[in-house]
Amino acid sequence: MTYRGTAYVSGYGNTRVCLQAGVGKSTVDDTVWFFGKTFAFDSSGAYCDGPRTLPAGWLGITVDAYKNGAFCGTSYYRYSSSAASTVGYYFYGLCSNPAGTQEFYSVAWGKIYTGDHYYQPNGIVSPSQNY
Repeated sequence: MTYRGTAYVSGYGNTRVCLQAGVGKSTVDDTVWFFGKTFAFDSSGAYCDGPRTLPAGWLGITVDAYKNGAFCGTSYYRYSSSAASTVGYYFYGLCSNPAGTQEFYSVAWGKIYTGDHYYQPNGIVSPSQNY
């Protein structure tokens, strides 16, 4: 998890935004999944410490997928469906995984609603995985 910025959220004050990105492979078949997670934190604690619960729909996440260094797919934004301090999803099928070894990584992009617009900090790149 990495700190990506602070946004003023109406009714909640300054809120820190942290992101997490990852990639993995299904244990059932060769499908590669891509992961992204957005976290909201109280700005009075350490950078990614002290969760702040926000209303449904105020946190969002999307993931860009890469195979062998080339963009190969993107997910649509998913938003928190209830009050939460985090939203995270696994996205399957964004890239094919043909025979042989491929290098995969993801870039997660988070959003946090500030009361009048969505704030989107810089994305975060996951470690690469070979499958």
